[in-house]
Amino acid sequence: MNDTIILKEPDTNIIPSYTPIGDIIGNIIAIIIMVGGLTLLGMLVWGAFEWLTSGGEKEKIMSARARIIYATIGIVVLAIAALLANLIAGVAGINIFDLQFPTLKQP
Repeated sequence: MNDTIILKEPDTNIIPSYTPIGDIIGNIIAIIIMVGGLTLLGMLVWGAFEWLTSGGEKEKIMSARARIIYATIGIVVLAIAALLANLIAGVAGINIFDLQFPTLKQP
């Protein structure tokens, strides 16, 4: 009997059929941050609209002003959270803001 072991070279042209868990987590965090930013932008616009349509009523102006202030604070908190998430992801080797959306490329 021949006890020779033949080792095959690994095929480097194979594309992995899985997505690393770090990329999935990074994409989820990026989507949450984007949705939060759009929500806060909507709150700013809503507060501005309330202010414009208040008709000079003090209660409506105070409500609109509070909405704008809270949305501004929310944007600052979201920016700090995004910065910290990006910093932690960089240390962990995860790409958070490297989303790749499908495009219509010609071959």
